[in-house]
Amino acid sequence: MVLRKIQIKNNIDMALLKEEGNYTHVVAIDFGTGASGYGIAPKVLDPSQKPKIEVFNPCDESDDQKTPTAILFDNAFKFIAFGSQALTKYAEILDDGGSALLFQTYKMHLLHMDKNAMSADGRELALMTVISQTLKFIAQKAMDKLTEQVGKVVPTKIRWLLTVPALWSEEHKQFMRKAAIEAGIIDALDSQQLLLCLEPEGASIQCREDSEESLRSQLVKPKVVMVLDCGGGTVDITVHRLLCGLSERFLCEELLPSSGGCEWGSKFVDQYFEKFLQELFGAELYATYSKNAMARLDILKHFEMLKRKFCPGVEERTRLQLSYLGEDLTSQKLGELLAEYNKKHP
Repeated sequence: MVLRKIQIKNNIDMALLKEEGNYTHVVAIDFGTGASGYGIAPKVLDPSQKPKIEVFNPCDESDDQKTPTAILFDNAFKFIAFGSQALTKYAEILDDGGSALLFQTYKMHLLHMDKNAMSADGRELALMTVISQTLKFIAQKAMDKLTEQVGKVVPTKIRWLLTVPALWSEEHKQFMRKAAIEAGIIDALDSQQLLLCLEPEGASIQCREDSEESLRSQLVKPKVVMVLDCGGGTVDITVHRLLCGLSERFLCEELLPSSGGCEWGSKFVDQYFEKFLQELFGAELYATYSKNAMARLDILKHFEMLKRKFCPGVEERTRLQLSYLGEDLTSQKLGELLAEYNKKHP
């Protein structure tokens, strides 16, 4: 069994675990398979106080959700855009008859320790380049936001935090440190300026801090809790025994090592959704759907919204908007396709 002390009251404030550095702020990057974002918190001077944490979408400040983890390069392998902006730009390029390299779900390549990442059109680029450019983009957005908030920022006084799945080995974690160097976040592998936070432990802390009082009051020693971290690519399952009271710094014992599925995440729901559309539409219409990049992007965005609203056990009619296909899919045509599909699946 592994005993880990986490000297924090929030996964972002995990940066206070080692207090030997004279840091003014903590910047946490949540690099996910499906979506990514960042958070900023000033260093907590009084241990009795909660950290003031702000979370941001690196591509759209009007949206408090994370941005899709997608990155776009031109045909000369030069970075173009990240996140929702990458998806929109890629759709525009395709609709104009051009080409570019769009990468999505590339965190899964790291899970398998692949050397290269595969773009949407089947081309390859070094995985280190794809991930380091991702971290570089988010880190720069975080620094811009912090500068906007406080004025002059001393980079060496920022403590960085990266979230990592508990399923990852030391080799995976070392890769992320190397990527942080490539991104200009740190200058050495053993830099104390960067900490890695295991996602289930961060989730366990966050649940204890943000849950309703009726539940929060139960999250005390020696309770045993199971943490299910359901991400875009993987699902981590971890069991902790709590060794702290509500007023104490977080301390837990890992009873069972992290396990779960490497391909159980929400991005695989998207894949099955498009398989459903392929059967519903038929070969000809699905080919039209695949070629109409902007319509496909809008339909997948709407499906993502429906996934977030889904509530198991509640019977509620859900309307999926397919009108983005315009005249290629009229109401009459859709009705005919649905009738045919339902005959096959009574």
